[in-house]
Amino acid sequence: MPLHVPASAGQRRWTGYVEPEADLRLPCTIIRGRSSGPKLLVTAGVHGAEYSSIEAARRLTTLPPDSFIGEVTILPVLNLQAFWSHLPYVNPLDGKNINRVFPGNAGGTASERLAAWLVGTAMAGMDCYIDLHCGDIIEALLPFAIFRDGDERSLPLADALREEVLLAYAMNGRPLPPQHGFPLRLVVPGWYGMTSVKWVERITVLDQPFEGYQQARGYRLRQTPDEDGEPVSRMLPRSLMVPPGIPDFATRERTVEPGPCTVTGRAWSGFGPVERVEVSADGGASWSDARLGRQPSRWAWRPWEWDWEPREPGRYELCCRATDAAGNVQPLTAPWNLGGYANNEVQRVSAVVASATRT
Repeated sequence: MPLHVPASAGQRRWTGYVEPEADLRLPCTIIRGRSSGPKLLVTAGVHGAEYSSIEAARRLTTLPPDSFIGEVTILPVLNLQAFWSHLPYVNPLDGKNINRVFPGNAGGTASERLAAWLVGTAMAGMDCYIDLHCGDIIEALLPFAIFRDGDERSLPLADALREEVLLAYAMNGRPLPPQHGFPLRLVVPGWYGMTSVKWVERITVLDQPFEGYQQARGYRLRQTPDEDGEPVSRMLPRSLMVPPGIPDFATRERTVEPGPCTVTGRAWSGFGPVERVEVSADGGASWSDARLGRQPSRWAWRPWEWDWEPREPGRYELCCRATDAAGNVQPLTAPWNLGGYANNEVQRVSAVVASATRT
């Protein structure tokens, strides 16, 4: 049942409290624009000690009604005592972080009941849902949004029917949380993430190519805005390393102690299993092979490691590149495209060895 606040009826801006259950009151502001239109729910505070996101939600409550069309409901889901004490957010009734129990259970614990109320009542009847998420007090604000009917994409039937393509409703033994696609999402291994559509409501079989915006205009490799371009599809081969040493906070340059050092990383490709990873310590002038670990499936990351023992102090540039079974090699410089898509340019890590290796 959608959220219904009788006290707000007839008001352009209403601020008060809603009560998901007895002894639990959440601050709420409803702002109605200059004319009727889509309904937006904005939440904050469901992931952790989200002081930045809660402050952002508070500022939204001053939004002028005449500046937009539609209706905005702003709902900070916060424990006031924890907030003012700068403690991690927990459910006011049982001390649990509600983000861990989505989509909730109306007959479960207090946290599960609140999560179920957010999904079944606060989000119900809304055309769009935005959560303001900053992770913790030191992170920047990071909103994610759910738009109804706004993320339509298609796959060729032969690709959609491949054995590895999944419709997922759970992750790690629990129902999908909203930010990962609750109640149902598509998972297409080997393809870039836009193909794994979240919040699936329906699947339609077509007898002609789909021409929706996300398919015909979005996620295409083009040089200018006017050209059609090629659609983004399978992941190009890529390898990433765990940067060795200790980082400088300002420059991110790494300081490496003299002596043997094992560099580790992961590699993957959507065109086939990774068959080779090479590593360079001189910016790509010369390369040597890394040792490959087991790849559980062709879609899994393949672990690798490389032993490095610099002989001289100084500055080094570490790079790594992957080659897949189809013969695709990760490039030193990726071809440019307008959207910056499918950039698999080799990773470069600047490292300084402070003194000569002792023998």
